[in-house]
Amino acid sequence: MTGLNGVPEGVAAVVINATSTNASEDGHITAHAAGTAVPATSSLNYRAGKDVASMTIVAVSADGYIELYNPHGRTDLVVDVQGYYTG
Repeated sequence: MTGLNGVPEGVAAVVINATSTNASEDGHITAHAAGTAVPATSSLNYRAGKDVASMTIVAVSADGYIELYNPHGRTDLVVDVQGYYTG
């Protein structure tokens, strides 16, 4: 993710806007640094048949990636990077 599309390498976190669409059932998405344990808190809670968006700050792994975890059914997910934190 870092080093691409205007996000420089070495950032500490990214600001993302995640939108769930076409969900098969109610559920949630958890965004976190790639390679780390899935946290107990959600980043986006969605409803079946509804388009739902949420903005969140996500730590980035040492190699520059995040993971998006969906434990419920299926959903299309649109994720836009809105900004980033260096440091």
